[in-house]
Amino acid sequence: IYDSKNVPIGVSSTKVPKLSPHSSENISFTWPLPFVFESEGEECEVPVDTMLILDRSGSMASEGKNPPQPFTRVREASASFVSFLSQNDQVGMVSYATYASNPIDVTLMSDFDRAQKTILATPMGTDGVQYTNTGDALYRAGLEFETQRARADARKVVVLLTDGEALEPNRPESPGD
Repeated sequence: IYDSKNVPIGVSSTKVPKLSPHSSENISFTWPLPFVFESEGEECEVPVDTMLILDRSGSMASEGKNPPQPFTRVREASASFVSFLSQNDQVGMVSYATYASNPIDVTLMSDFDRAQKTILATPMGTDGVQYTNTGDALYRAGLEFETQRARADARKVVVLLTDGEALEPNRPESPGD
């Protein structure tokens, strides 16, 4: 939720257990506490270090379109998200399929133009069957919060963009696994 000056004043998290391809679902957003809002120009003064995690697995091209969808929309939404960060914030990004990017795609930085360009240029996974190894991506994002780039006084935020279940095969090189 944003005020009239596009300053965030509330955040919610909603999980949908399963959404079939090309379907729709009514989703309700709720907030555990009432909003505390003092004045129209109030801004958050606490810096935020945000790690974006983008799913680039094979199912992210499931709509059969060119450019691949929903992957292209995810990249565009991520780049748009970066444009709303304040000058006190940092952003990084990890993309993943069978494995998370290593090294990660974008280390924590405040160069938002560079981060957006990298996000928009991130390719789909193309090496055979692409699984959805969300665990590896979360691990890599967590490691970035432990580097010297992460600020002790900043809130740590992870934004995960995926279309499905976390599927980590026991042996990715074995398609039947």
